[in-house]
Amino acid sequence: MTAFDLDGGDSLVLHKNPGPDPPIKEIEVDPADDAGKAGTVHGVMGWRFFEIPPSSFAPSDDELRFVFGAPAQILQVDISVDIADPRATLLEFAAGINATHGYGQYRSADWLMHVSRFRDPRTPGEIDETVVLPEGVEVAAGDFVGIVAYMGGVGGGDPVRVSPEVVVLYRWLDGT
Repeated sequence: MTAFDLDGGDSLVLHKNPGPDPPIKEIEVDPADDAGKAGTVHGVMGWRFFEIPPSSFAPSDDELRFVFGAPAQILQVDISVDIADPRATLLEFAAGINATHGYGQYRSADWLMHVSRFRDPRTPGEIDETVVLPEGVEVAAGDFVGIVAYMGGVGGGDPVRVSPEVVVLYRWLDGT
């Protein structure tokens, strides 16, 4: 159930069956899944909910990870977010190799992309960003491309929640 007042009052949103997700959602990317596909460039798509408590500005505890089963070159990252929660005012997403929990706080990650959107809570919004990476952006077996978020929102009720879709294009380094 969703209820909100867009005429200037505080927004209150209650999600139908919000159910907890684990903080880290992992998607395995394995050469065997690409066997028999045409070409040498492959892609993987994933999504997850990112959320924060209402009326707060903070890093989200949620993370999306694309875990690679073999060495690969990362070619491109696309992030697309339809901002349906009317309370979301600030959305920032970052993508990085081995980007651990915490929004950009760790120098150990190789950061590849950052996207940001600030909006009035009564207006619809979206984020659609792509980064094409230069030669040399590579992951080893077991490395991951992680997506993390910093969010801000107003109002009350259930957590402020958005669900970005992410596409990662890659090429296996062993020629698979």
